[in-house]
Amino acid sequence: MNSSAAVNRWIRGYDKRQGTLRVEYPLPTSWTTEQLQHLFGVGDDDPMVDCYAIGELQAGIIGRSIGQDLSASDFEFFLEADAE
Repeated sequence: MNSSAAVNRWIRGYDKRQGTLRVEYPLPTSWTTEQLQHLFGVGDDDPMVDCYAIGELQAGIIGRSIGQDLSASDFEFFLEADAE
């Protein structure tokens, strides 16, 4: 990913049985890379532009920040990034 490109982060939920994208929520821009690194337990050298599985802890914290319940048992949620 080009280092000068803007990054948009998304919470994407995929159907567990079919693997198809079912829901997509933008991550608020108030989330900093440093906050995400801490929440996902990655090093400060990780720019958080890959795909990260959202576990129970992250689902609660991120879900509250976007006003969504991310504990749906039919979906697997991931933090993903797209370059603008």
